[in-house]
Amino acid sequence: MRNYIDFFNKFIFFTKKCYFFHILTWCLAPALIFILLYILSLPSYLYNFITLHTNISDIQEDIAVIYLSYAYLSFWGIIIALPSSLIIESIQYLFFKKFFVLNKFLLNNKYYNFFYIFSLFALLVSWTILFNGG
Repeated sequence: MRNYIDFFNKFIFFTKKCYFFHILTWCLAPALIFILLYILSLPSYLYNFITLHTNISDIQEDIAVIYLSYAYLSFWGIIIALPSSLIIESIQYLFFKKFFVLNKFLLNNKYYNFFYIFSLFALLVSWTILFNGG
């Protein structure tokens, strides 16, 4: 377990130096809010399942729609983040002769770090499930 945590920490340290992942994080913000709202509504789904005896297939369909919506939004987030990060990095290289992130907020803010780690973790889990046929 320790190896996985070390790998994830090194992965986060590497990705925080690139603008692509920061832009992707902000592109995924609406999708993450959508997922969090769905998670908060899960108790009402369970209550309806227990009291109204709704079909489990209805709940499974809703979960599938939410997951596929997130995967679709994350795909478009990548499409938006790639050219945006290339433009930002080229402009930064013209002025500072460096490609990597220089902004202290993006590198050291603890609240933003939590949001960043959560969005990367959600993206990794989502795309792992998607590409493994789950």
